[in-house]
Amino acid sequence: MNKDKAKVIIKKFFIMIVISMLIESAIVLYNFTINKLYEKLHFIENESIEIAKENMEIREDDNSYYLKVKNLKDKKIYNISLVLNGENQDVYMRVIINNDSKFMPKENADATKFKTYFVSGITTQEFEITYPKTQIDEDNIQKIIINDNINYMPNISFSITQAMIIFIIILFIYGIIKLYKFSEEKEYRIKKEFVFLGLALIIGITFVFVNAPQVRYDEHAHFWRTYEIASGHFISRTTHELPNSVIGLFKREDGSYPNKEINYETIKEKVSDELNEDESQPFAVGATGSLTPVSYIPQVIGVMIGKILNLSPIIILWLGRLTNLLAYIALVFLAIKIMPLEKWKAIIMLIALFPMSMNLASTLSPDTVILGATLLAIAYAMHLKFEKDKVGIKEISIFGILCMIPTVCKIVYFPLFLLVLLIPKEKFENRTKRIISYAITGLIVFVPYLILNKLVSLGDYAIAIRTNMMEQCLFTLSDIVRDFNTAINTLYSEFSLYLFEMIGGWNTIELLSIIIFMTLIFVIFFTYEDDKKYTFNKKDKIIGFSIAIIEILGVIAAMYLGWTQAKQTIVEGVQGRYFLPIIPLIAIMIAKNRIKCNIKSKEIKYIIISIIEFIIIIGFSIRTYLP
Repeated sequence: MNKDKAKVIIKKFFIMIVISMLIESAIVLYNFTINKLYEKLHFIENESIEIAKENMEIREDDNSYYLKVKNLKDKKIYNISLVLNGENQDVYMRVIINNDSKFMPKENADATKFKTYFVSGITTQEFEITYPKTQIDEDNIQKIIINDNINYMPNISFSITQAMIIFIIILFIYGIIKLYKFSEEKEYRIKKEFVFLGLALIIGITFVFVNAPQVRYDEHAHFWRTYEIASGHFISRTTHELPNSVIGLFKREDGSYPNKEINYETIKEKVSDELNEDESQPFAVGATGSLTPVSYIPQVIGVMIGKILNLSPIIILWLGRLTNLLAYIALVFLAIKIMPLEKWKAIIMLIALFPMSMNLASTLSPDTVILGATLLAIAYAMHLKFEKDKVGIKEISIFGILCMIPTVCKIVYFPLFLLVLLIPKEKFENRTKRIISYAITGLIVFVPYLILNKLVSLGDYAIAIRTNMMEQCLFTLSDIVRDFNTAINTLYSEFSLYLFEMIGGWNTIELLSIIIFMTLIFVIFFTYEDDKKYTFNKKDKIIGFSIAIIEILGVIAAMYLGWTQAKQTIVEGVQGRYFLPIIPLIAIMIAKNRIKCNIKSKEIKYIIISIIEFIIIIGFSIRTYLP
């Protein structure tokens, strides 16, 4: 960098700092002016008088109560407030002064305070507040305040912190503008795996700490199961002990679980908690005890580090989140890197950066492992099909292991291994080797599943039974047409919910989810200058769509038999995130070069859009957890 360029950069930084200081100064000046105006109008700086209930003269007639205040000695009154002990939303309340009646509206949203103003001030020795008997119980009256001061005035001193925030906002806007102008000047392409890496690290790490430990995605139960495995207990039992501090992280004030009210104030208190593994008790982790340890390998690494360092439970949870996130990023980075086609790379990157995908990746959810391994398995299958000259036992074994991971986590994703059928037969040495390869893939996928699930089933984890599976199975087998209608009705009635949940998750407004979905559609049909050899024939598409359909029906069937109450004709408990590992294969199979447009530096523009989208999402997340 030459001196002239350095001087320009320093000058721009200085100008932005000055602008930030000027904006903060303007805010201070505005607040000071308003403060002085409010003081002059007697909204603040008043000498308030509080009159307790026992010092009021209370009388009644057939319809109303009257609260009388006397002996004010011609006090100048600028406002009158009536404070209640509890809420009373609908009250027709009036104040009577010098034979003149004025309505007293609610002062706050809770309707615990009613207030009226006299801007010019009124001089009187007494007044009455009246309201219908049916609207306020007399016991709810607390006190009357004369010349009450408002309590929501802003700070009028110069804030360095606020000036820094303004500077960061200006710098961010400037950076986005410069990045966009740079992308317009010339075609500049960044490898998509590095685009994903940068965005996923920034967004994921932010989510790890911005999102409070939550009951969404059952993170409380996943934390308990992760801690159980990290303590050496692969088979879950109700006799296994967990530290009281780990159990209590999600405890409500009444002692029940899980606590849905965790916010930043709670987190601040929890950070200083000690682990104290000696103070423990037997604790059942619940339904997560039925999941295999493979589901929790990344999370367990982080929790074990936290245990060794004897950190507080919430910091241990954050470490588990971080290792889960890093494992997801590594899997998807490799998937994008080895995926043959630029269009397919873009599809994988976009789905992997869905707000729901990143939300899951920044929690302890085992869905992270499933999605990451699925994306890598799909990419590796495409690599073997289109780019590998010969396929041997080594390649088949790697592919089988990648398909085995989501299968042992959730059996509904087992059809993924059928992607081996997409590999052209001429890439195997001979027909016998091809059949052996198919058999090896199946063995690698199903043998670990059978062994691990047999071991897990030896546990005595406690699950609340809400279904009668035998009754549901009998009901299902009795009428195949009804079963088909049930699946169609479920997808028809819940499709939009599944779509929004799959893309955006809990903290993304529907408009953003729609924009992201339309972006995915655009990428699927956007024209890339790719080699035409990367195409699927009719047989390939039949295999691909069959895998997707079986997985979709598997998700629905699993929730129908295991979660839906007996004899229900609509499936309960299905969530949009369950379809995340299925969407990439469908998107790749239907991808076509249909939309023609000349967008320069697509990767840079996608970075800009993604950053703006996630800033909005992070804003919603922060708002959710403010006390």
